[in-house]
Amino acid sequence: TKTNLADYFAIERFLLSHGQIIIVQDQRKITLSSLQIGAEQFNMQKTLFPLQFKTNLEISESNEKIFRSHINFKGNTSLSTSVFSEPLTALQNTPLDGQLGFQNIKFKHLKISKIQALAKTKPGVLHLNPLTLNLYNGESVGDLSYEFASKKLIVNQMATNLESSKFIYDLLQKNLVKGSMDFSIHAQSNLQSSSWQEHTTGNGNLTIKDGVIETINLNKIIEDTSLKINDVLKGKQEDVNNLLKSEQFNNSDFYKGGSSFKLLTFQYHLQDAKLESNSFALQTDKLDLRGDGNFNLQNNNLDSHLFAKVTLQDNEIDKIQQMLGGSFPFVIKGTLTEPTVFPDLQKINPLLSKLWLKDTLTKPVKTIGQTLETILKETTTPQ
Repeated sequence: TKTNLADYFAIERFLLSHGQIIIVQDQRKITLSSLQIGAEQFNMQKTLFPLQFKTNLEISESNEKIFRSHINFKGNTSLSTSVFSEPLTALQNTPLDGQLGFQNIKFKHLKISKIQALAKTKPGVLHLNPLTLNLYNGESVGDLSYEFASKKLIVNQMATNLESSKFIYDLLQKNLVKGSMDFSIHAQSNLQSSSWQEHTTGNGNLTIKDGVIETINLNKIIEDTSLKINDVLKGKQEDVNNLLKSEQFNNSDFYKGGSSFKLLTFQYHLQDAKLESNSFALQTDKLDLRGDGNFNLQNNNLDSHLFAKVTLQDNEIDKIQQMLGGSFPFVIKGTLTEPTVFPDLQKINPLLSKLWLKDTLTKPVKTIGQTLETILKETTTPQ
């Protein structure tokens, strides 16, 4: 029986080299290759024994490689005979207590140089605390826990000095931003569903210093908007509705380019498949942008509303800025990889309408006043 096997099975020293384990579950394949295992007092009686192992781990889904890493562990564990009949369940419930390390990790396109953690398990739950990641010339510190049965993941991490250009390119496969990045995340997610985004909640913040936005020329947007508003104010308007049109800003290629900045920062909240923020701030040599927005985690759509204040002295732009209430309102739409920025005409045009009406009503009054002044002068002039 299994009980008798466990009672009599024990090895004082055990060494395995050049081993391989393959586990297939549905469309997922887990391969442990170049496996080396060293153990003392090895037994199947659920009694803890010292264990060391090294292996190359590769995970693929539908024949597509999604994860690979070299793994090493040194600590204590215990086993039962269920490892032969139900290996995956047994491994998920195997107690571990020791140092766990990963090197040369690649998850899809993301790369992590090294992960180090103190690993402890309770039945069906893996705890990594502390958990340290070295990635993109920076470091991230925190903890992680994962429940195998429910696939509930809890992550707390604080990252500093990451090279944002390489990190974001590997994440999104497009050059979007440069600069030194810090971020934090405190989140939990249920990975049972394919739409894990809907079952993720959390919060955190992100800061990038001394960087460049590589997709948008913010200064050109401000200058172009100012010129078009100035044309409206100087032109002869026959219709109060004939103000700025969205078609005037349709050429998104015109605004492409780079925008250097001193600081980009925001706090965020994760819920209902959206990343939301009401504290976005961007500071450049010429501009101070503030606002709010959200990012859809499922379709990558952006919807943000910002107010840009020109801080560099420019009389013409400052005059228009004051007419608009002290800042230029803008909208960001599109996707994270293909954003489009244009003036918020729903906010700008009503203000221009008021200025147009004020100007239209003031001119006749000035004309009447000038006429009365002329008549009075004529009637009071001595004959």
